[in-house]
Amino acid sequence: MTEFHIGIREPLQLRRAVLESLKAAVQSLKRYDQFMVVHKQREAQVMELRKSLRELSLLSAKLANELPRTQSMHPSKVREPRAEVTSEGARRLTKISKLNRLAQRIAEIETGLKKVG
Repeated sequence: MTEFHIGIREPLQLRRAVLESLKAAVQSLKRYDQFMVVHKQREAQVMELRKSLRELSLLSAKLANELPRTQSMHPSKVREPRAEVTSEGARRLTKISKLNRLAQRIAEIETGLKKVG
């Protein structure tokens, strides 16, 4: 085998650049490790929360079985069937509302006249 050497013009700058890139890679790996630690902690907390929720659900069901059955405090509201509005009924409603507005306007005018006169 033949050996050959390559001359590097600025070895210090090349060494510095390699070290800086390695430093950045190490920092990225550290951040990844921190991320994984936080991820594992979060997973553990989620599992603990699920366990607590299952236990709470079980205890709630047991409590519901132990309590006596009673009527609810708030009786359910009975919905009344709505009357169908026909076009004739709608016209009457608009006429009545127009009459009400006119009556209110007349009353306002009369009170204004009483103040003046």
